[in-house]
Amino acid sequence: MTVFGSFISLKTEDQRLILKSFFLNYYMRFMLWLLPFQRVQKIVQNMGKKRNKNYIEISHLMWAINTSSSHVFRSTCLTRALTAQILLYQNGYSSTLIIGVTKNQHFEAHAWVEYNGNVVMGKSEKEFIPIIDL
Repeated sequence: MTVFGSFISLKTEDQRLILKSFFLNYYMRFMLWLLPFQRVQKIVQNMGKKRNKNYIEISHLMWAINTSSSHVFRSTCLTRALTAQILLYQNGYSSTLIIGVTKNQHFEAHAWVEYNGNVVMGKSEKEFIPIIDL
């Protein structure tokens, strides 16, 4: 089945959620290209203030982000984490975005989101040392 066929076969609520996460991910990618990270943080905080009337489960939010992000040009762990943070805030969940680095011979960074101490977006097999909690 094609991507479009799979999308059409979903419930209307799921289609909306996937489209929202898709456009949020693109928006975050675009903002990270254009603006300093501190400005992007403020945008994320402001977008998170808009609350949904019906809260969506965390696992369903993460499903939508993971599903849609594979179709976003140059989607990174940071764009997915920022998208997750916005959607979590909008659905009443207080989360923490963490950026970490590895101790390996070459520099490597990674971003992930935690809720109640559990990684909900950006789980990695590698060990990263947190350097920024947002």
